[in-house]
Amino acid sequence: MSKRRKGADSPEAGARRAKARARRGVPDAPAVVHPATGATVPVVQADAGAFEQALPEILGRLANGEHLTEILPGENRPAHLPSRGYFHERVAANNPKGLADAYTRAREAWAFSQAEVALHIADDSEHDTKRIVKRGVTIELPDKEWIGRSRLRVETRKWLIARFNRTVFGEGNERGEADEKAIPYPVVALPELDPPHGVKAASA
Repeated sequence: MSKRRKGADSPEAGARRAKARARRGVPDAPAVVHPATGATVPVVQADAGAFEQALPEILGRLANGEHLTEILPGENRPAHLPSRGYFHERVAANNPKGLADAYTRAREAWAFSQAEVALHIADDSEHDTKRIVKRGVTIELPDKEWIGRSRLRVETRKWLIARFNRTVFGEGNERGEADEKAIPYPVVALPELDPPHGVKAASA
């Protein structure tokens, strides 16, 4: 086992490495301060080519109803996938061209998937009641905690899908008025998404 060089992790050593990178024209890696520990944590940005290669997987899984926190988790994220923050930065910048539209299209498809999930939750009555024994007699009572939790799951999905797909699920917007509470992502003419080859830009 090799020994660590004395002072290798000291601030002075870090400053020397930064100067050496500057002489070679290598920029410092971006970093953020961890909110809990106060430690400086380097931010690893996804390679541009790798990011574009990962887009069909990200958008495809999103369209199929997965949550973005599941696709791009904060911990134990597959190495080929970017962080959620980096992904949202690229969507906001529409980089590559057509990404913002493709993301909107995937979110609209996500709304349909989550509508099916909400319907399944609403139809599932298996756990709506619970059995208890009182004075030797088994009686069945409503499980208010389960029913309340199911209602919350459905209402949360209703709120989100009405904003991610206003054309189909929006309320009070039949005449096309602007929805001030909508999620601020562009809703414009959408390009086709070809999963084997990635995102195609919208035709002029």
